[in-house]
Amino acid sequence: MILDLIKISFNSLLKNKLRTILTILGIYIGIVSIILIITISNSAKKQIASELNELDSLIVTARVFNMKDSDYFLPKKAISDLLEESSIKRIAIRTEIEWDEFSEISENSYLDDEEYEIHTIEAINREYFNIYPEIKNKLLYGHTFTTIEEDNNLPVCILREDVASKLLGNSKRVGEKITINNQELKVVGIMRNSSENEYDLHYVAEAYILHSYLENSNEEYSISETCYLIEPISINSREEVNTIVDKIFNEYLEKEE
Repeated sequence: MILDLIKISFNSLLKNKLRTILTILGIYIGIVSIILIITISNSAKKQIASELNELDSLIVTARVFNMKDSDYFLPKKAISDLLEESSIKRIAIRTEIEWDEFSEISENSYLDDEEYEIHTIEAINREYFNIYPEIKNKLLYGHTFTTIEEDNNLPVCILREDVASKLLGNSKRVGEKITINNQELKVVGIMRNSSENEYDLHYVAEAYILHSYLENSNEEYSISETCYLIEPISINSREEVNTIVDKIFNEYLEKEE
């Protein structure tokens, strides 16, 4: 009985070869399509998960406003305490500086005796470029801040390309010196121009100086804001890091009234 059914089916397939081929082809395409969809879906999930770990929303940001001098920076011990937490990967610092006097460049400058005002000066540590590699990738000439420069609080700066052109007459002149607020700084890097929107996360400031240099400077300056950018180990650690940052910052603020 079963053998007869098999023979009938086989004969039917042979009589309708075109329909048989099209049916097999349709089943094959369907199976391959399902496999491709599942593969693409899994790849997309992995890619999205990877990008989520790199999103700026992952960063825990603590801002301190209206400080007048470097005595009000978060103590290095507080930073060390944060870095000892297993859920914290790295901490970047960005301080927006306000000086009464802005930029005057050296005697052999392109603008001679003219003054050029730099409106956005930011003091950062080396980790800032690790947290925001998109900004680091905008480096055109020279280098970003090195460990030696940071550890020795050296008077170095990085300029934006358009600012370097106005100050030095050529955006490639790494190694030249400029004067900002009576402080002579060596230009070690030039960065590509970016969006004019200062609220863009990847906005490039007109000038960067080292935060360690700012902390050890005797010059008078005002600070509009200092941001501590804390990167968790993973997106799953973000809430834990929030709690830790709140605790340590509150302890410090209560101590300093």
